[in-house]
Amino acid sequence: MPSPTDPREIGEAYRERLARFMNPADPTPAPSSSGLEISAQSEGIVLTARIDAGEHRLTELRSRGGTPSQRALLAALRHVSIGSTIQDASEHAVIRLENLLRDPAHTRPVKGILQPENADPAFRLPLALLRGIYRAYLLKTGYTPVPNYEDALPCASWSAATHAERLQRILAAIPEICPQTGLRKADIEIKGIDLETKVTVALPAGIDPAIQQMYLTRLETEVKSKVEPRLELYLEDVRDRNTKRHAQLPGRQEGV
Repeated sequence: MPSPTDPREIGEAYRERLARFMNPADPTPAPSSSGLEISAQSEGIVLTARIDAGEHRLTELRSRGGTPSQRALLAALRHVSIGSTIQDASEHAVIRLENLLRDPAHTRPVKGILQPENADPAFRLPLALLRGIYRAYLLKTGYTPVPNYEDALPCASWSAATHAERLQRILAAIPEICPQTGLRKADIEIKGIDLETKVTVALPAGIDPAIQQMYLTRLETEVKSKVEPRLELYLEDVRDRNTKRHAQLPGRQEGV
């Protein structure tokens, strides 16, 4: 098993799904002759992109070098990048990659906001390579970046819903009892919804932190699939219970 301290390898939470991209039946595609070709290098590994300069879209990604784990990681990166604009890929592809590979049976790698940089050191490689390609593309073409909000926006029905309606949708997605942790729906309190997608929850006091994180991970999976894919769940910081940043429960206005 790879050493967890080796930055070239990936943590246990991602290994099972990453193994799907180690299949030799799905090799790196042969080079194409169309589109603008740009490469970036990091840790002795070269990632080469073909980009349709008319639409600024990635049409091909191929890599050279690296360990089997790194090559599989870049194969998975290709899976979530092709068809995206080079700007969108540089900003969001590695976030999609982390979501694609993380096994929900594992606890979240970190508390708070989860980004590829703090989720696992292995994600720094694809992030560096894609950003290197993007910088080179800007220099070579003079392309001007544009605001890119598409991936950050929730669906229209969620945006149009009232605070009370959003709370009810989230509550409806919470299972009556979690078979893995034993926590009941009646034990869970929704403390607030900030910026449309940041949901703060409170769990009963005295629960083991590992159980808390396991439940939060499973609950986030439920609400993402049943309510809104952009939702992110956070555990309430007890020290901040009385601060204004937490929205109020039904009967009061959000953000008061």
